[in-house]
Amino acid sequence: MERYKQGKGINIFSFEYDIGNGLLSKLEKGVSDTKITTFWKLANAFGYKCSDFVKLIEKELPENFDFYNE
Repeated sequence: MERYKQGKGINIFSFEYDIGNGLLSKLEKGVSDTKITTFWKLANAFGYKCSDFVKLIEKELPENFDFYNE
């Protein structure tokens, strides 16, 4: 996880990048969706352009990933 690569705990990271630590925890666990503004902040916090961050995430998703169960 990118936050761990920076060696930052959740409280420090959330404070530095103005993202609530509760929300950050839920995002890391995959139990919450995020607004584009929060997504943008995360991309910047990890040193990525937003579009590159999306590509990075897409690489980690399983093949034929879908948000909806059919």
